[in-house]
Amino acid sequence: LVCDAHIGGIKEPLGNNTHCEMALKPITRVAPSAWLTARTCSASPTNGRPFPAHSSRSSHSAGHFNLAKDWYRGLLVDGGFGATENYGVHRGWQCALLELEPALCAEMLKLKACDLPSTNMQFSEEQAGVLSAAYAELQSELPRSRAAKRIPLTFLSGDSLRAGLKAYIDRALTKGVPALAADLSSLYTEETSAGSGRFARVKDTYAVSQNSSYQMVSELCDEALEATKATGRLAGAAADGPVEPPTTELWCLFLRAQLEEARGDIEEAIATIDLCIQHTPTAVDMYERRARLLRKAGDVQAAAEQMDAARKLDLADRYINNKTTKYMLRAGKLEQAMSTIALFTRHEGDPAHNLFEMQVMWVEIEYGNAAMAVGKYGMALKKFLATEKHFNDFVDDQFDFHTYCLRKMTLRAYVSILRMNDSIQSHKFYGKAAEGAIKCYIALYDNPPQSAADEEPDYANMSPAVRKREKAKARKAAKKKAEEEEAKKKAEEEEAKAKAAAEAAEDPEGKKKKKAPEKPVPVDEDPNGDKLLQADPLVEAERLVKTLVKFAPGSLSTQVAAYDVALRRKKPLKALQALVRGARIDQSGDAELFSRIVDFASRYGGVAAGGGGGGEADLSAPVRSALDLELADLMGGASLEQVSWARARPHVRMAHPVFPKQASRPTCRRGLSTHASTHRHSL
Repeated sequence: LVCDAHIGGIKEPLGNNTHCEMALKPITRVAPSAWLTARTCSASPTNGRPFPAHSSRSSHSAGHFNLAKDWYRGLLVDGGFGATENYGVHRGWQCALLELEPALCAEMLKLKACDLPSTNMQFSEEQAGVLSAAYAELQSELPRSRAAKRIPLTFLSGDSLRAGLKAYIDRALTKGVPALAADLSSLYTEETSAGSGRFARVKDTYAVSQNSSYQMVSELCDEALEATKATGRLAGAAADGPVEPPTTELWCLFLRAQLEEARGDIEEAIATIDLCIQHTPTAVDMYERRARLLRKAGDVQAAAEQMDAARKLDLADRYINNKTTKYMLRAGKLEQAMSTIALFTRHEGDPAHNLFEMQVMWVEIEYGNAAMAVGKYGMALKKFLATEKHFNDFVDDQFDFHTYCLRKMTLRAYVSILRMNDSIQSHKFYGKAAEGAIKCYIALYDNPPQSAADEEPDYANMSPAVRKREKAKARKAAKKKAEEEEAKKKAEEEEAKAKAAAEAAEDPEGKKKKKAPEKPVPVDEDPNGDKLLQADPLVEAERLVKTLVKFAPGSLSTQVAAYDVALRRKKPLKALQALVRGARIDQSGDAELFSRIVDFASRYGGVAAGGGGGGEADLSAPVRSALDLELADLMGGASLEQVSWARARPHVRMAHPVFPKQASRPTCRRGLSTHASTHRHSL
């Protein structure tokens, strides 16, 4: 069947699919969605797409679109709950309903998560009408489908959008949906650039506040809150209708607090959350949101305490326990954080060892950042390099599957794991751990720790009497330390003997069944990571940078780390290469990249680059020529003083990579014009 579909025929694979369905359905429990999926994929002459993907317009015949519409709709109606709520199925159905061009259809089918053609395109009234009629019919057949009610909000407008939003919000408020604000945030979209026809979600707080969909949601939330307080019913409800439960007012307040947070009014959001806590003091979500708001306000200590208060309301919730651990680590409470996360680990042995065995990498990364912030570089490196070891284990473990997959003929899974391991170091956890370790090594290189030899006093410059006295003090301190270690060792031996004697006294005849010997707890020979501090910091940092540049070259933080290491290795060409690559990636004038461009120009900038430097060291003529040429291009021919002046005035833009061109004024999806970035810069 699959081979026939890829060869290019439609009739033959469909016939084979029907034959398979008739032959296997009586003796198997294959869901209808499986056969419908096979039919839909078989309808494509190429690449398993739901309809032809040829470049010529003639291949989009009405018969192909009709087949795709019928089979996608059949998959939605008869494919079970999984297909009904699958946005991938809705994505294909919208493409078929709108009969999109081949290139545009291929682009829309590559969307992920909950993105649809209706969230990324501007539709005409005719196209919106087609989708509206199709989803109205789908809602009548699937009255309990959440996706059938939610998706029309992405293409409706005006009064119909307001009516749909009100029904959707009222239902969620009555039911009590904490994630309602996050769900609705995908409706706050604007055109990426003038005339592009593509829309993206708004992230800037000012742009959110000016978005017409956001303003409509805020108005509906305020109306619901006022009506609930006044009459006990939602706005527009019948006077003799049922009264809303008390929790409806709570979720109205909660939605209002999240909307205030989205537009950047943190103080108002905290005040609203306090009203939520007064209304229901035992609601965990309210305390968690208040901790989030305090963190955004900059008070990480109070945020950690607030999150811990939320944890104590539900000690069996692993999620809130993890959030509390993360907040405590970011507040610098290392010991308290580890004791909190230990509540959900196995009790035998050290909880840190259990977390390492379970490969809980987010804890290791957060702990490493917290330890690095307080100057504990050995412990920070220990955690960061533990995450690196996990990824090395992933690569080594793939060898266990070579013979197994070939023997069991699971070739598709085998190819999948090979592809995964080819780029596994591009994972965000590896990048965060490697960048954290690089920062530690750079700090160690800039400020080397004092060794024991450095701490020993210089006896050569002392008088004989002082030297004799200092050596006596050193011998006395060493003797005292040795005696303390010996006493500790003897105490442990005495404790073991006393324990054995107590067990023998309880069972003098030895009739009791002996317990199985406890599993030995592994001993960490370097608990503070002191041995890691002995390595050459630049060599280790360069090793990690090479891996990042190979597997994550598109990350701006990778190029920043590469610059920092190359600069300390006195490799100006490598440092400049990292800056050039970073400038190609950066589209928003990143402060970290800008500071390093200025730093490099002040060190190595010559006359050709606009002045300001003159070279940190003697460079050969070819190297100096390359530096001047690339640096001048990087800075747009401006001098260091001109670049610094323009950076201090964000509303003034210069035509070079340090200051990317501003996009034209965006247009809101619902017709409201906004220019958030220009307004913010002018302020």
